[in-house]
Amino acid sequence: MSQQNDSLWAEDGSRPAGTTSELSAQLDFGEVRFVFSWISPGEFTMGSPESEEGRGDDEGFQHNVKITRGFWLMVTPIIASVWNAYQKKSTKWWWDADLLDGDKSCLPFHCSWNGVHQFISFLNQRKIAPEGWEFALPTEAQWEYACRAGTKGARYYASGKKKGDGLSSIDPNLDSIAWYKDNSESDAAKALKAFAAVVRALAGRGISLRDAPEPKLHSVREKEPNAWGLYDALGNV
Repeated sequence: MSQQNDSLWAEDGSRPAGTTSELSAQLDFGEVRFVFSWISPGEFTMGSPESEEGRGDDEGFQHNVKITRGFWLMVTPIIASVWNAYQKKSTKWWWDADLLDGDKSCLPFHCSWNGVHQFISFLNQRKIAPEGWEFALPTEAQWEYACRAGTKGARYYASGKKKGDGLSSIDPNLDSIAWYKDNSESDAAKALKAFAAVVRALAGRGISLRDAPEPKLHSVREKEPNAWGLYDALGNV
């Protein structure tokens, strides 16, 4: 959530003592519970060095960014049960995010940018945020600042203990904080893999059933959070 009233800010952009807050609201489709973590203002180096392993070409040059005002950020992304309930109330067309694995605490994977903004407008129109606040997507700088949580490397490790026994070829410590292709699998995904293989075989490609990936959506909060209490900031969807 972002602050809309300048008079409610302390001079240093901080807030009173306390790091988390819960907000429950009765919406058109039932009660929804939001849990937020307070992200204090500060400075960080945004972007990544060209020498960083696994770096994408679109990650941009490194530059210093100052977050002048703190903000509330949900400790997990929106889960499928909330998104699906909203979609069924607002449109005739939807795709259940829990269809593959039957888990409504996993993450929706079919959200469009426009759809997310419509959902945010839906929340703000119901005035469920505290007075002077409103729901909003974080800016790219806010998100990276919160995701890094004071760390400077490619990935965060809140506990400071790197296990080093993961499946990732780029980072063997990734398993402790994130779900990704190599450590995710499900029976439903195997069925989709088999279907994809059949389609490819019919197309004359002769693809083996073993050639397709086996990803799975996982429930939130199954991996370690970062130092600021945020879960699933990396990986999963």
